[in-house]
Amino acid sequence: MRIGIIGSMQFTEKMLEVRDKLIALGHDAFVTDLSAPFIGKTDEEKEIIKIHQKNNLDAIREFWNKMQGADAVLVLNYDKNGINNYIGGNTLMEIGFAHVLNQKIFLLNPIPEIFYYKTEIEAVKPTIINGDLTLIKDVEIVSSEKAKPAVNENKTVPLGKYQHYKGKFYEVIGEGRHSEDLSEYVVYRGLYDSFEFGKNSIWVRPKKMFFKNVVVGGKEVPRFRLVDGKKGQ
Repeated sequence: MRIGIIGSMQFTEKMLEVRDKLIALGHDAFVTDLSAPFIGKTDEEKEIIKIHQKNNLDAIREFWNKMQGADAVLVLNYDKNGINNYIGGNTLMEIGFAHVLNQKIFLLNPIPEIFYYKTEIEAVKPTIINGDLTLIKDVEIVSSEKAKPAVNENKTVPLGKYQHYKGKFYEVIGEGRHSEDLSEYVVYRGLYDSFEFGKNSIWVRPKKMFFKNVVVGGKEVPRFRLVDGKKGQ
């Protein structure tokens, strides 16, 4: 699972430690690219660095871009400022980003008793792992024996706009075959800007995989769902 680690930058060293533990568990874990200046600094120094990065390095947008294509976020909500399981405003925004991107949200510790946004955190239905990183589970992929294709895999793929189960939109622009084994592929482009791959990047995916269903929250759903087909097909 590709998972972003979020929380107060005062916990930077713990974030890096948890990242390494998740990698050891087989996950593709990451933190902000702006973490290095915080290492070894006092809480007061970290606060100054954090404000500088927000105002001058567009730190909020930096992590939004890094979240693209991730499966989940893990919130490291340790105690801070006399508040148990603290979640600050910036982390709350990143929780909201993850929710909009249809990413799983894991909390290391229970939801804090912060009355003015406790209900917002509850509304995104986070999974609380109570410090046990082994409880972080990937999206379940339906086995080949059980999976049902969204459409007949043997027919022409309808061109048009599709929504991936994680929320992003794509446009299927055609089909192709592998030059060596003649296996079938769907050719499509992302309808969004990507910090890593640019605007409207082109992708290919095996046709059978494109139409395989996945299980999200116990419910079987299409990996890609046609939302606006081209006329005449």
